[in-house]
Amino acid sequence: MRRRNAGLLSRAALAVGGTGTVAALYLRGSAEEYLVIPESHLPLTYDPAAISAVWRQHPRCALARLGEIGRHMLPFMAGVCAEEVGVRLSAAVRSASASSELGDVVAAARSERQARRAAELRELFTRLGPTFVKCGQMLSIRPDLLPPAA
Repeated sequence: MRRRNAGLLSRAALAVGGTGTVAALYLRGSAEEYLVIPESHLPLTYDPAAISAVWRQHPRCALARLGEIGRHMLPFMAGVCAEEVGVRLSAAVRSASASSELGDVVAAARSERQARRAAELRELFTRLGPTFVKCGQMLSIRPDLLPPAA
């Protein structure tokens, strides 16, 4: 049984690695392809059909951009999720020994963590470009989504 499981795991690893290799080969040259798209093909006004037509002709460029977004966003989101799990676990421990001093320390730590994450998110949006900067501006006026400290 162990040999069978080991064989399945090795085949699964090979499949995942093979898929990554195929994707890398498919996306190779997408940056150069993006640079040679004539500006005359891009619409000057917002026209979803025309925009869609351009990117349908260059799917590697669109996939490469999605990969770039994921490469930048996933580590940040994983860090936020891991931090949240840690906060919830430590909150369960703190509830057993609740004191007002401990509450003040927790509030200060939360505020510091939010400020740090806000700076990271601002840098992330800046790296990803003007569309993401605009998303950040929209998020900044929504206290129900992001805390004011951010």
